[in-house]
Order: sequence, then structure tokens, then C-alpha cells
Amino acid sequence: MVRQRHWPVRVDPQKGTRMRPIRIAGTVVGVIVALLGLLWLLQGAGLLRLCPILCFADCECVTGGSLFWAITGAITLIIGAIVAGLSARRGRT
Repeated sequence: MVRQRHWPVRVDPQKGTRMRPIRIAGTVVGVIVALLGLLWLLQGAGLLRLCPILCFADCECVTGGSLFWAITGAITLIIGAIVAGLSARRGRT
């Protein structure tokens, strides 16, 4: 007889549902990707200015917005939100 391996699970106290580790990992990855997209969107729109922390050449603060990074950030933000949303909803009955 083959024994099935049961993964450790977390119980959501509000709904009483069990969250599998793969769902938690997918949600965390989606949130991180969405936050990175938000950062790129804000920098591309010129609303957030950050100077490089670690630089190997003559790096300067980026001034002004960039249409490329604003679009890239918006797309990344949407993809991250979709991944996080689908991962959080997966397996609910």
C-alpha cells in the first residue's frame, strides 16, 4: 500500500479553508511581481525618483519619466495581480 504524502497546510481562520504551500508561494510571487511593476510604473511616470544604491560605473539619478518603463511597469503590475489573484483563489470550493 502506497502512503500519500500530505503537505503541511495553513488554515485560514476567517474561512476555515486550508491553504497549500504552492498557493502561498504563488500568491507571494504574484505580489512581489506586482510591487515591482508598480515601482517601474511610478518611476516611468516620473512620480518616484530613486538613485542607484549599488553602482559599478558613473551612475546618476534618473530624471524625468520614461514611456517604456511606464508601459512595462503597467503590464508587469497587471500580470502580478493576476498571478496573485489566481493563486489565492485556486482550490477554493
